[in-house]
Amino acid sequence: MKARVLLIGAAFVFSFSQAIASNNNGPSFTAVVGSDGTLARGLNAVSVTRQDPGVYVVLFSKDVRACSYTAAIGLPGATGASGIGIVTVARRSGKPKGLFIETFDAQGNEADLGFHLIGQC
Repeated sequence: MKARVLLIGAAFVFSFSQAIASNNNGPSFTAVVGSDGTLARGLNAVSVTRQDPGVYVVLFSKDVRACSYTAAIGLPGATGASGIGIVTVARRSGKPKGLFIETFDAQGNEADLGFHLIGQC
């Protein structure tokens, strides 16, 4: 009985993985940004501009107006942990390839914090 359950589970994981691969449902764009506005890495990310403390504009190589996107506070490197913070993301008015990001410290004050951004179109 255990072997049967394992086999069914493995078949489901394989089918699910194949569906994702065949439909190319990976992210359409990503950006990992340091607190200073440096673009550490990304997919289809072109540039980042830090406009004010905690205020960034991220530009991509494609129109992102019809996409969904989310962001999370995070460091750009492979070590360390970021402090607690809040991040918001919205379309950038007048820039079809841009997103507007704001980061805040735990008290709700605008603060320079690194973030990870992902989107799907």
